[in-house]
Amino acid sequence: MTRIADGAQDGSGFVAREAAAVRSSDFTEVYFVAMRFSATGGGDEVGVWATNSIDETAVTMSVDGFAKQFTVWPDADEAAADISAADPSVDAAKECLG
Repeated sequence: MTRIADGAQDGSGFVAREAAAVRSSDFTEVYFVAMRFSATGGGDEVGVWATNSIDETAVTMSVDGFAKQFTVWPDADEAAADISAADPSVDAAKECLG
């Protein structure tokens, strides 16, 4: 959560609340991380990011619209692996948050 929050857009008021990660069913070294967060002027939202590891040194990319809107992490759609917000693991990660 800390690594994702470190990439928050300046002035967004981004505050991480809770997160869950699932290993991708399509990519051997990709985890999808769904995180509930709040930002200035709005309620809680859930965004999804992709990472190649769950430790602090991993690559982080924005997967869905909320992740792209509120953080500066690179767009996963433009990665060589072509990670998409339509990947089934995105919903699986969100479901872990309940």
